[in-house]
Amino acid sequence: MMKKLTELGQGHLLEGLTNDKRAALLAQAGDLDTQLPGGLAGYIASAKKLLQDSKDGVNPFEGFTPSVPTGQSLDPSSEEFL
Repeated sequence: MMKKLTELGQGHLLEGLTNDKRAALLAQAGDLDTQLPGGLAGYIASAKKLLQDSKDGVNPFEGFTPSVPTGQSLDPSSEEFL
């Protein structure tokens, strides 16, 4: 996992850690790598794209119109709520 983090440009996360903290971080990174869609590589790629889009002023909601959804207000003590 240490090699993978370094290859992904995240080696700086391990700098200055004690052996125990490094082992804990590597274990957590290993878990995340198996749980995230695309693993850590996909997560990092997505984060970089989102940051670049933000820097470039890309609006992911372009063309959408905000609206307030209709709803219903229920009294917690009413039969309808139960």
